[in-house]
Amino acid sequence: MIQPRVLFVDDEAPWLRSVERALRVRHIEWQVEYFQHGEDALQRLNETPFDAIVSDMNMPGMDGATLLAAVKQRHPELVQVVMSGLNDVELKARQAVGSACYLCKTAPIERLIEALDQGLALKGMFYERTFDRLVHSLKALPILPDLDIRLRHDTGSAGDMLISWAEISCPSLGLEFRVLLHQRENATDLMSA
Repeated sequence: MIQPRVLFVDDEAPWLRSVERALRVRHIEWQVEYFQHGEDALQRLNETPFDAIVSDMNMPGMDGATLLAAVKQRHPELVQVVMSGLNDVELKARQAVGSACYLCKTAPIERLIEALDQGLALKGMFYERTFDRLVHSLKALPILPDLDIRLRHDTGSAGDMLISWAEISCPSLGLEFRVLLHQRENATDLMSA
């Protein structure tokens, strides 16, 4: 099973360390990276695929709202969770960002884990269903006509079949196989004579 990749962003290093410890103690099997600046997190997202992002709202430089808006535009498939020290009124006012879940930093770590697990499960179901619908909507898998004809052609002997596969995958390799097979057949003919 592939481990989900989760990115945490918060300018408060002690909070990030406490999350790291809590996840480690609970043996959570996510690949996790931690950043203190929104700009650095966005750069990392552009380099490496992630499944989810957890971000604080109030950060110097790029704040959480700006970061998550950029993430939503560039990586809409990411599960977004806001962890904030803001009070409920301020937090609700910032919900325009469109993140999946809003949690207070004082919430138990289990609530954060649960929110991420649920978001990742929903994301997996959505992409699985989308892929299933796409595959089931196809009447036939597309294939190049020439390749299809060559693959269906029954050439007879195993040696001929090997040559056909070699010619399809690499024409010069097919020629080499033909020469080697011809030399081997000639050597066998000489030995049996």
